[in-house]
Amino acid sequence: MPTRRAFERLLGWLDEGGDSGGRRYVEMRARLVRYFQCKRCANPDDLADDTLNRVARRLEEAGQIVGTAPARYCYIVAKFVLLEHLRKPEAQPVGRTAPSEQVPAVTDSAQEAGRAQRSRPIR
Repeated sequence: MPTRRAFERLLGWLDEGGDSGGRRYVEMRARLVRYFQCKRCANPDDLADDTLNRVARRLEEAGQIVGTAPARYCYIVAKFVLLEHLRKPEAQPVGRTAPSEQVPAVTDSAQEAGRAQRSRPIR
């Protein structure tokens, strides 16, 4: 969780010097939530918040981020958040089944029947 100062710096950076009253932050967060939804993540709100928290921390550490538009930078960070999220074993995308659920397990009797069939001589 970023400090109040870091959050204020994030708001100013997203506004690119203007003052939108937090509207740009809300829009960027909504775009990030949609991004994670399109990637079929189970908790897109949390991932969007994590992305913006990381950007706020980076702004606090570095003082400023130059050379990249705010939205582009947020998407770059979101990509790394997504990759980290997908490495977690519990991070199964919504709508997909685990590999063990896709293919039924081969039973011992099915394996024995397959061996018996292969061992018969060809006529």
